[in-house]
Amino acid sequence: MNPKIWARLSILLVIPFLFSAIDLVHRINGSVSEDRFGYSIANLGDINNDGYSDFAVGAPGVAQSKNYKGRVYIFLGGSRFSGKPDYILEGEKPGDRFGSAITSLGDIDNDGYIDYAISADNNGEKGKNGGKVYIFKGITQIKSYSLSDSSKITDIAEYTLLPKRGSEYFGCSIAGGKDINEDNIPDLLIGSNYGGEEYTGIVYIYLGGNFDQPAKIIKGESMGDLFGSNVKIIDDVTGDGISDFFVGAHYASVKGKAGAGKLYLYSGGTIISDKPTLTMNGEFENGWFGYAFEYIPNVYTDVNYIASSPRGGKEGNGDVVFLNIKGEIVHRLLPLSGVFRWGNSLTFIPDINNDEKNEVLIGAPTSTTSAGFQSGIANIFYGGSKFTGRSDVNINGMVPNGEFGSSSTYIPDFFSKGKGIIVIGAPSKGKAGYIEVYR
Repeated sequence: MNPKIWARLSILLVIPFLFSAIDLVHRINGSVSEDRFGYSIANLGDINNDGYSDFAVGAPGVAQSKNYKGRVYIFLGGSRFSGKPDYILEGEKPGDRFGSAITSLGDIDNDGYIDYAISADNNGEKGKNGGKVYIFKGITQIKSYSLSDSSKITDIAEYTLLPKRGSEYFGCSIAGGKDINEDNIPDLLIGSNYGGEEYTGIVYIYLGGNFDQPAKIIKGESMGDLFGSNVKIIDDVTGDGISDFFVGAHYASVKGKAGAGKLYLYSGGTIISDKPTLTMNGEFENGWFGYAFEYIPNVYTDVNYIASSPRGGKEGNGDVVFLNIKGEIVHRLLPLSGVFRWGNSLTFIPDINNDEKNEVLIGAPTSTTSAGFQSGIANIFYGGSKFTGRSDVNINGMVPNGEFGSSSTYIPDFFSKGKGIIVIGAPSKGKAGYIEVYR
């Protein structure tokens, strides 16, 4: 199926900020040069049961770090927001990349508190580059943790999960918070994009809060596909009332095109099949289709998903497609020249302009703006009955090499019921990263 409209994005690269319906609340900086603060951002849900949603920001650093273990900063919601983290967690060893991925788990133990997971995809306990995932229960455990008294993260984690071997990058992606096997308990997916005997990449599935061993492991098709680089649990789209999930393999070859990428949809159920319900293929050699994707209900007519090839397109600077329930392309967005890694991050945003349609944010972190080389951009597109191809809110990064738009997340009910925030990450090269918070 051919897309109905081919559109080029209109971007104002000379204006640092162009607001419509949102305002900057805080710009928050990381604490250490090359900490990659803002590399990952997650909506945790309300972990302290005060009626406000909370969020976490990962600053994993780089694998070559000799003194930096990686950190996660937790910000609690409330009627006022100072921009200062309420809690800071630190990894075990330098170079572990603690904070490389974060996810809410929902209340897996039925104690009334939201739980969450944090990964360190370069941890070496099972061998170099093996990876490790830490499970935390609500807020009770982290209250006793402090960087100043040399607390150990393993002392407050309820569970720690490990891969089968080294070189898996276990935890390069994680997703939780929804029930995929109809037992009314949220489940957890962990991607290991170099896992498996043939290094295809695998996804570990932990069901019902049982972390003794994975209930199932799904593997990719071919060596080097990077299957599991991104995982996401979504609401039911297959019609059985059970949550489904996506797995990306952005290095997969398609019809002889190396690195074209693939995106797989798996159906939830009491029995989870190894075979995907739907496979969507990238079009461009080395385009990395499936690097980012999102379920976007009620944005545009006949559109269910959005997916990107951040190195795709005719000029290799990115390609974003809107797909229907069958995985067919309905609309396509191509960036202007000067915009790079278009679609590196994709975020679903509930209606912010009161037109009863939801919105979507697209990040392009290596774009050059008036702020400098690879300062990055993020653009918000309002939903509607018609697709125009024009962004409604344009936000430019403020720091050269800041890579603004690398990550983004919507946090509902952060200030109060119905008053959420948009958080956009700029992990930055050669300096501390930063995030920007909008309302």
